Amino acid sequence: MQIDSMVVIETQGDVFDSLFQVERKYLTQVGRMRRSEFSAVRHCARAALSYLGYERPVMVPGLAGEPTWPEGVAGSMTHCPSYCAAAVAPSDVYKSIGIDAEPNESLSSGMLERIASFSERTHVQTLSNKLPNVAFDRLLFCIKESVYKAWFHRFGECLRFKSINVNIEVCGSLHFVVASNVTVRFNQLGYWNEDGGILGSVVAFYA
Repeated sequence: MQIDSMVVIETQGDVFDSLFQVERKYLTQVGRMRRSEFSAVRHCARAALSYLGYERPVMVPGLAGEPTWPEGVAGSMTHCPSYCAAAVAPSDVYKSIGIDAEPNESLSSGMLERIASFSERTHVQTLSNKLPNVAFDRLLFCIKESVYKAWFHRFGECLRFKSINVNIEVCGSLHFVVASNVTVRFNQLGYWNEDGGILGSVVAFYA
């Protein structure tokens, strides 16, 4: 799948990538499911990078869980049960990208209040009345995860979810505002969708 200059590779089921020795060492203390997801999402990253003419580098998570991308590439990865995806683009088009995927299921009790403002919760209820087949509370979480990833890669700042205010459009677009000390002006891209029981969101900052 391609969004503007962004390449998105998705996969479902068990797919395995050839891991580097340091990546295999990183996985020695984790369970089988985590190892499977780790490998599958890096398979997506390898395929996406190949479209841009890059090899996949070593991708051991950093201190904030962030992957490493080649110089000249903006990218993001995500996984949830039975689904993995990676998105990449030239960094002269997008400074940073954030993607996330979640099951189309409502959040556990009390979670929405922890991540959303009153106005966002009201907005979620309005959207749910229009499209009851979409778990908009979970979608809001999904979008905020995407914003968190893109923001961290762009500015090196770990955001609190309540500092991100999101406006979701039924048509699949989205907009957000971040309460932060960062004063850099930026143009944003944002999309969401639901397909086969998976909610997905893509956020990016233009170069």
